[in-house]
This record gives sequence, structure tokens and C-alpha cells, in this order.
Amino acid sequence: MATGGISYPKTGSTGDGYRFAQQLGHTIVEPRPSLIPLVTGEKWPGQLAGTSVKNIGISTTLDNKTIVTQGAIVFTDNGLGGPAAQDMSMYLTDYLPASKPVGITLDLAPDSKQEQLEAQITALTNENPKKKLVNILADFLPKRLAVVVCNLTGSKDETPAGQLKKQIRHKIAQTIKALPLSVLRTRSIEEAIVTRGGLDITEINPKTMESKICSGLFFAGEVIDVDGPCGGYNLQICWSTGALAGTCAAK
Repeated sequence: MATGGISYPKTGSTGDGYRFAQQLGHTIVEPRPSLIPLVTGEKWPGQLAGTSVKNIGISTTLDNKTIVTQGAIVFTDNGLGGPAAQDMSMYLTDYLPASKPVGITLDLAPDSKQEQLEAQITALTNENPKKKLVNILADFLPKRLAVVVCNLTGSKDETPAGQLKKQIRHKIAQTIKALPLSVLRTRSIEEAIVTRGGLDITEINPKTMESKICSGLFFAGEVIDVDGPCGGYNLQICWSTGALAGTCAAK
């Protein structure tokens, strides 16, 4: 049985395998979207729709455990997409949608400490006192995102750099390193790269992929409750379980 999950229904992956497995006595872990864009309560990401950032960190705390993902993101009309956001969705999907949003924090300069970033901004403003603030910040961020950072810190993006007070520079650096967002939900599961959930793995022999409940039935791929981050891991799961199930079924 290699019927897939319920992501990308146009490919024929519509959850039939879950129904087949249940009819044969198996347990199905609730399917949820994974590796999928996030929808935020804040509206400002929509102002940046299509803007990408090559390297940011995203962090959150769930059940007293801090989780961090890092990589590229792209702002969408209602939130965040891209590999770092999609990887974060793996952890958030089991908590969404919820009665209250799940908070995340964006680190727009993950390779620099806040003190270093603040010192760099100070040096640039001293060297270019007549340069607009937004153009100073464009050394660190896409210009459209720099405008949003200015707005969020109560600064005018056209302010001459030489007029910036120390506390404003500090607030800007702080915002770049820890920009808060609230996640309301993920996008629809039809848009998910993979489905989280599916056939309970405790009901499968991991050495053969054969069902422990229905002799002679083997499982492979996304119908099983196994998923991983971006980077080809989910494809590898499908290839590896498919090869093992096929070989063992043939024997």
C-alpha cells in the first residue's frame, strides 16, 4: 500500500490508504499539514509578499522546549513561506489552529550578535550621517523589509542617519534580532509538501514494512506516520520504505 497522504490531491493522493488501512484494523494518526506556509495574525508580512531573505532564524517555545529553524524564507500575502518557515511548521502543526496564536520570533541576522549588529549600524551612521535610515539598514536587509523594521520601531525610514539617537539604534538592532510574530494557523493541507500523520508506525515491522495486524500487507511512503524537514528527507523516506517493502513482499 503506497497511496500517499492527503497533500497534493490533484496527484490522486486523497487519503484512500487511510480508509483501507482502518478497514483492515489499523490505527490512523490524525493527518495534518507539514512543510507548509504559516498564516500570521500580523498584516505587515502581506506588504512584503514575494520578498525573500536568504538566511534567517525562526524560534518558538513549545511545552517548555525551545525550537529553532534556520534558512531562507519568503513573505506571503498572509504570512511566511520558504524552507525555514516550512520546517517550523513541522513543530507548529500539532498545536494549530488553537484558541490563541502561537508566538514565533524571527532573527533577521542570525550570524551576528545584537551588540555586533548595533555597532555596525552605529559605524555606518557615523560614516554616512546624511544617508537615509532605510538605506543604512539596506546593508543588512532587503529594502522593503528595512522599511517595515523602521515602521515597527517608530522610526521614519527617510530620517538622516546622523539624527538617530542611541536608543533608536538599539531598538532597531533588537528588532532585527528578535522580530515577534503570532501564527494563527497553517495554510490548507492541500498546499502542504507532505502529510504528517497516517498509519501508526508501531503497527509496522520496521525491518520489512509488513503490517503486524494483517499478514502479507506491506506499507510504503507517505501513508505511514513518518515525516521529516525540507531537504529531500521525505523523498528518501518514500524511496527507502518502498525499496524495503517491495523487496520483502517479493520474498
